[in-house]
Amino acid sequence: MPRLLAEVLAFSPDVALLQEVDRKWFETFWAPSMRQLGFSCVYTSKAGATSSEGLAAFVRTGALEMVEMREVSLAIGPSGAPAAAAPLLDSHAGTREGVRRLPTVAQLLLLREAAPGGSGGDGSSGSGERRHALVANTHLYFSNPAMHVRLLQTAALLEEMDSWAEHLPAATPRIVAGDLNADASDAAIKLLTTGRVEAGDPDWLHGALNWAPSLELEEAAGVAARQAAATLGAGWDAVGDAEVEAAWARLADGSDDGVGVAAGADGAACPDATFEGARRVAREHHLLRVAATTLARSPDERTDEQAAGGRGAVTRLAASILDDAARGRSLYTSRPLAAAEVARQLQLPLAAVSTPANDVQATSWYTRAHTRLGELMQRLLKAKVELRSRAASEGSAAALAAGEAAEVRLWAARAAGVCLSHPKPLQSVYSLDSPPTHVVPRYATSIDWICVDAERLEVVGVAPRPPLQELTRDVAMPSAEWPSDHISLVADLAWR
Repeated sequence: MPRLLAEVLAFSPDVALLQEVDRKWFETFWAPSMRQLGFSCVYTSKAGATSSEGLAAFVRTGALEMVEMREVSLAIGPSGAPAAAAPLLDSHAGTREGVRRLPTVAQLLLLREAAPGGSGGDGSSGSGERRHALVANTHLYFSNPAMHVRLLQTAALLEEMDSWAEHLPAATPRIVAGDLNADASDAAIKLLTTGRVEAGDPDWLHGALNWAPSLELEEAAGVAARQAAATLGAGWDAVGDAEVEAAWARLADGSDDGVGVAAGADGAACPDATFEGARRVAREHHLLRVAATTLARSPDERTDEQAAGGRGAVTRLAASILDDAARGRSLYTSRPLAAAEVARQLQLPLAAVSTPANDVQATSWYTRAHTRLGELMQRLLKAKVELRSRAASEGSAAALAAGEAAEVRLWAARAAGVCLSHPKPLQSVYSLDSPPTHVVPRYATSIDWICVDAERLEVVGVAPRPPLQELTRDVAMPSAEWPSDHISLVADLAWR
């Protein structure tokens, strides 16, 4: 921790914005150290009673006055959603409920010059007034598939800044900084730096078909558990393996809900190219991937006494499926329920998945599962392309761009996207193709940003970002050379 403090102080900042700060470390280390050096200090915890992580901001009192700090929740509820996103959240309950539960927060800081300096327009020291700046510090939601969530959070943050800016001098510049968990290709960065993201942006559909809450995967896993239990029924202790397999075969015979249908010949219309069809394929893919992983990695949960109880392996598995389903477990945590899901999707008898994971027989279902996952992924990719094409052909691009309600609802429901715009795009102080800011094993990218109002602020200079080979000298970050898993972004700014 002292090395992190030394790194911050080495840049002699007037404003320092930190993310992923532990509250205890802020109270016992950061705040006392920075106050002693002439900084005002504020901290904002992530939402949730048990959260000990949050955001910290430090402002050098000799340069700037912290007029006010507002804490903003980016858990987007009915009253906090960007107005343009309402059709999307109305159409997709999983996404709506998922973003509502997130602990993401932001700090909005209204800063003012400690003393007038220079000349300027409205609110500037040309009239003897001290100039203001509105600064946002945030750490957006981290889950890699949730590109659409980070886009919604960015839009909500910008709306909060707009609302406050209405009551500030017109010349007040805005700055957005922090760990945005988004690289230059993500829609969140497009909205920040270009001021617009189209309803057809691929991040919308990618998020809707990959983020677990959007797919309502927990609910789907619960349904799968109850379906498996209902198929097997009661009385498993009075029958043998053959009777259990016969009951299980009934589930296999009736399990095709449209997901198992072949995709059709090349050039044929894709049967999955409705939003619900694509969601079914995506759910099957995610549930099978999780189930196969659980089944392969989890130990056999039978005790020696159970294994020696005289019942066959299939009957014991059926008993465990019924017991775990009754206890409210799912394939995420239960090896028997994971086995049931693998058997259902691959249309296998329970005997094929009833052996321990380290048994050589397990390789037969494992290989088939990987083949099935590949097939589902190809179908999902094809469905995404055709889904966007279908939504575009059924709606008017001009009407959509104009924001006509019917076309907006059509796209929101069928392609999981809405058009978001912002009248004051910001400029990244670093080029969009700069070296990475975050490096961990097998992953290196730029997800940290400082974006500023280039009309009101001049970027005088930035601290150079180290090349990737330096960051990976000790495999990844943090390391002996780099005390954090993110590098510091530093910019010298001047009022225009």
